[in-house]
Amino acid sequence: MDTEVEQTPISESAEEKEHFEPKGAFTFVLIVLVAYALYYAFVYYQVFIERGGA
Repeated sequence: MDTEVEQTPISESAEEKEHFEPKGAFTFVLIVLVAYALYYAFVYYQVFIERGGA
């Protein structure tokens, strides 16, 4: 009996799935962090500047 298994070449799409790199994820994280910083600055301004303290 022949025990060898024929190997088929990996297609390009399957190879791309193995080496998936999320494009734009770093930009998304930066945008979220900037939005959080702006929100924090806005809340700080409202609480401590306009109201005169907590």
